[in-house]
Amino acid sequence: MKQESENIFKTKYPKCFEYLNNEGSIPPIFTGINCGDGWYEIIDSLLMEINSYINEKESTPRKNKKHPFSSIINLLIPPKFRIYKKEESVPHIQITEITKRFGGLNIYYKGGDNYIQGLIKLAEEMSYKTCEQCGSTTNVGTTSGIIKTICKKCELKHSQNLNNWKPIKH
Repeated sequence: MKQESENIFKTKYPKCFEYLNNEGSIPPIFTGINCGDGWYEIIDSLLMEINSYINEKESTPRKNKKHPFSSIINLLIPPKFRIYKKEESVPHIQITEITKRFGGLNIYYKGGDNYIQGLIKLAEEMSYKTCEQCGSTTNVGTTSGIIKTICKKCELKHSQNLNNWKPIKH
């Protein structure tokens, strides 16, 4: 993928690339986006959804629900022995690498929650049905050897024959 695309993603979706500061930890290095331009839309949609999900979580006010017996609990249990339910936190995420592996997207990240994990898995699965060069979802197949997910048209442009190309079965 072009360097400009990578810079656009970092600028448009800063919440997806924030460094999660764990005490004493060394910040992971973002190694870049190493895949075909055909997956731009998949990556852009994924990052947009993650970014808006985090923004929505941050802007939603957290409600402090009071326990029905809180006044009695406050009288009977000293403060140092009270157990408070931890509030749901915003699921910070740090994407460290987006690369192609075995013909599909492979997204490495830290943090997030189950929803973000599901979004990432969905994007990775979509890449196996999308041409990595042009983004087409019709007549998509894989090549043998160095595995690529590529449409018939791009494969013919690239190698002038379809000897190593097999269509994907839906």
